[in-house]
Amino acid sequence: MAVSKTPTAARRPRAAVEKAQITVPTPKNRANFGVLGFSKDGTPLSIDRTRKAKYATYYEMYKQHPTVRAGIEKICKVAVANGYRFTPSSADETTTKTRVDTLRKFFRDSNGSQLLRAAYRDCLIYGEGFWLVIEDSNKNPLSARRLHPQYMDEIVEGGELVRWRFGPVVDSEKAVEYEAAQIIQFKFDDPDNDLRGLSLLSALELSVASDLFAMKFNESFFENSAHTGVIFNMKNSTPDEVERNRTWMEQNYVGTENAHKPIILEGDIDISKSVSTRAEMQFIEGRKFNREEILSVLDVDPSKVGINENSNRSVSKEADNTFRQENISPFQLVIEEEVNNHLIMTLFGWDDILFRQNDASRRDQLDLMKLYAEAERLGVFSINEIRGELGLPPISGGDIYFIQTAAGAIPVEWLDDVAKRLIAPSGQPITGQGTAGQPPTADQGLTPPEPTGAGNKPKETGSTDGSAGSTQTDG
Repeated sequence: MAVSKTPTAARRPRAAVEKAQITVPTPKNRANFGVLGFSKDGTPLSIDRTRKAKYATYYEMYKQHPTVRAGIEKICKVAVANGYRFTPSSADETTTKTRVDTLRKFFRDSNGSQLLRAAYRDCLIYGEGFWLVIEDSNKNPLSARRLHPQYMDEIVEGGELVRWRFGPVVDSEKAVEYEAAQIIQFKFDDPDNDLRGLSLLSALELSVASDLFAMKFNESFFENSAHTGVIFNMKNSTPDEVERNRTWMEQNYVGTENAHKPIILEGDIDISKSVSTRAEMQFIEGRKFNREEILSVLDVDPSKVGINENSNRSVSKEADNTFRQENISPFQLVIEEEVNNHLIMTLFGWDDILFRQNDASRRDQLDLMKLYAEAERLGVFSINEIRGELGLPPISGGDIYFIQTAAGAIPVEWLDDVAKRLIAPSGQPITGQGTAGQPPTADQGLTPPEPTGAGNKPKETGSTDGSAGSTQTDG
C-alpha cells in the first residue's frame, strides 16, 4: 500500500471550502494523492508511514472502495438520524431552561447534526476527530468547528498535553496552535498511544488494496472483451500476415464495443488459453471474502448495505437490533462522554445537564413506552427517572416509586402495611382503585402512612388506640 504526495502542476489548485460552516479550512494547499498501489504510469509509489501519510491512505480507502464507503456512511447516518437532547437533573426550572436554551443555541450555531456526523466519520476513517470550540472575550463557548485530523499534532510539555498544532505538511507555511482546553478530541483508543486514536481502517489496508486490484482486473477483463487471455498461434504465416491479423484484432476484437463479434484471421491459426479463467481463480469468492472482512471490522451487517443474500424479515430485524445495540449505541457513548465532560462540564461549567443522543432504535417508540410503563408499574422507575430518559425536567412528587397492587397504585414504602392488611383479617374494608368486590377484613392495625417530607419518609397517621377507624382510601 503506498501513497503519492506530489502535487500535479497542470491541475488547477483546489480552494479550501468551509462546508456548511462546520470545518476550519486547512492553512495550506491540499496535496494530491494518487491511487493505492501504483501511479498512472505504472511505477510503484513510495511508501511513507508517517501519520499524515497514513491518514491520507485511509481517506483514499474510504473514497475509492464502495464497501468501505457504504459501511462508514451507514454508521454515520444511523447514529445521528434520531437527533439529540439535553437531560437536566435539577428541579430548578428557570435555571434549567436557561442552560438548555444556551446549549441548543450552541449546537444550532455549530450546525450540530452535520458536526456530529463529521465527528463519527472522522473517527471511523482516521480513528479520531477534533472540534475547535470558539469562545467570546469572556471565555464563553459560542460554537464549534471541525478540524481535519490529518493536520493535527499534539504538543506535550512535562508529560502533559498542553496545546494542539493545526497546520500544514510544509514547514515554511504558518501553523496555528490552540490551547488543549479549546480542542475536543473524540477517538478510538490506541493501546500504544494515549494521546491519539487508532483507525479501524489500519486493519484493512491489505484487504482494501487487494480488492481495488481485483476491481482493476475486472475493468481490464471487460475492456478485453471479457477474455482473461488468449494465445493466437499463427502457423507458417509471413510477417505481413501476422501484422495484418494483429491490426484487425486490435480494431475488431479488443474492447467492449467489439464484444461477440466473430474472429476472421488469415492463415492456419491455433487458439489456446494463456491464463486461468475467473471461475478457476475463484475471483468472485475472493471479492466476497474481502467484502465480509471489511464489514466485520466496521461491525456492519451485510443487510445494512443492501446485501440480502441470506436474510429474511425475521433475520433482518434481529440484525438491525444487533447493529443498533452493539455498534451504534457504544459509538454514541464515545461522543457523548467527550461532549459532557469537556464541553458542558469543563467549558460551560455545568454538572446538572447531560447531552444525550436519542436511542438508535427510537423508531420503536411504542415498545419503549411499554417498557417504561411496566418498569413504573413494578416500582423499578420513578416518574422523574422516566422523564429524564425522555429528556424532560423533573416534576414535584415525581421521585416516589409506586407499585401496582389489588388496592391500586401505592408507594413502595406502603407495601408492607398493605400486605399485612390483605393477609390478616381485620374488619376494616380496603377501598380504592381496583378493590371493588373485595371481601371485608378485620385488621386492627394502623392506617398506612402517607409519603411526605424529604426522602419520602412516611408520616404516621390514623388511630392509635386500637379502635376501628373510619373507612380509609389507599393509594
